[in-house]
Amino acid sequence: MKKFFYRITIVLIFLIIIIGIMGTNQISAANFSFNFVGQTEANKGETITLTISANGLTGRVNLSSSNASLSDSQKWVEKNSVSITATINNFPATITATPDELTDNDYNIVDISPITITVNEAPKPEPKPEEKKEQESTPEPPIQIPETPKTVESKPVEVDNRSRNNYLKALSVNVGTLTPEFLPDTSDYEVVFDEGFNLRALTEIEVSAEVEDGSASITGNGTSPLENGENYISIVVTAEQGNYRTYKIKVVKPDKIEESELKLNGLKVYYKDKEGKKTLVKLSSEFSPETYEYKTELPSYVTGLIIEPEMDNKDISIKVEGQDSLKTGKNTILITLVSPDDENLKVEYKIVADVLQEKIVETNIDNIEYKNPNRIVLIASTAIYNGLTILLIAVLITMYVKQDNKKIKEIYEGVDESDLDTNLNNDQNNNKNEHVKKESIFVNDDNYEQDEEKDKKYKGRRFE
Repeated sequence: MKKFFYRITIVLIFLIIIIGIMGTNQISAANFSFNFVGQTEANKGETITLTISANGLTGRVNLSSSNASLSDSQKWVEKNSVSITATINNFPATITATPDELTDNDYNIVDISPITITVNEAPKPEPKPEEKKEQESTPEPPIQIPETPKTVESKPVEVDNRSRNNYLKALSVNVGTLTPEFLPDTSDYEVVFDEGFNLRALTEIEVSAEVEDGSASITGNGTSPLENGENYISIVVTAEQGNYRTYKIKVVKPDKIEESELKLNGLKVYYKDKEGKKTLVKLSSEFSPETYEYKTELPSYVTGLIIEPEMDNKDISIKVEGQDSLKTGKNTILITLVSPDDENLKVEYKIVADVLQEKIVETNIDNIEYKNPNRIVLIASTAIYNGLTILLIAVLITMYVKQDNKKIKEIYEGVDESDLDTNLNNDQNNNKNEHVKKESIFVNDDNYEQDEEKDKKYKGRRFE
């Protein structure tokens, strides 16, 4: 029984711990709040302040609006409160705060619905009548009749209902790109240009602007001239009520050409064929401003090239060398770009043109003509080389044969011919006896015929 109660006690303690942990997590997870509050009434053109409260929450809140201009399109909250401003353009105006994956203290993503604030037009104040002047009390004469008091007319207080909206709705330029991207609350911008754009040739820029409120006026838009160095263009928006806002655009036009600007926009190379027609040359790779060397092969009759470089900046001078009087083999054509500000600042493009050798015009052996005399020398030298090689081989063979015969004579020098014949006859008799023995044992032995052939050859051997 003691063991049974001991086990039950352990199980109960374990369950209590689990329930405690779960309860703690639930309390921690519920320990957060999200709210979005602000003014719900305003005048047209008025700027109001709204507050986002995120207690125990961290993350991004996206902001959107209708009939209002916001100071921020999103805000980052980190267990705190942040504020934004909104300028009311029309009514009713709505501002919505949408939580984007906010997390609680345990880094759990909390699902919170967006909150929208609607701002309506504030009621116009009624005009207040002027206070009547107090009449001075005078003692009533016993005989005189008191005068009738004069009434004072009340004048209404004038309320200025003119718009205070001095924001732009859009801003753009005809060349380049505005940076940062346009926002009504951002006042300072700069125009950036793509690499290779000819800024030196740019003499003016056109600015287009559009106001949010049609009652506002605008100055500074349109075409503005550009000088070398920094240029500032101011666009001033004046609201109907008279308050104004200035937007500035900075355009930097370089005083001198940099080395990075010394680049061709395009390159075409031609030659004239036998009929005099202009033919496009195929380069080793497609042209790129960043590639400075190309190769090509040309027919043997080509003696010159037509180089057509393309460049937007007319101030940069272009010098072409080596395109005329081409010779058989490799020729180098240089295209040099020179800065107008510094003649030592140069960039070179190179074309290596390989002119092929002339082929034989006629194949008749009696009337062979070459337009290229170097080929005749090549053929003659090849024939001479081949002839000398054959002659050398023949001499070597002859020397080898003579040397072999000399060795044979030295071996048999001083030997009597009769002794040679006796040795031959003895060898023949021995061979015949061996063949007879073989024939008696192996009747169908094929080696016998082969031995006989060797004997015949042996008989016919003679030395001189």
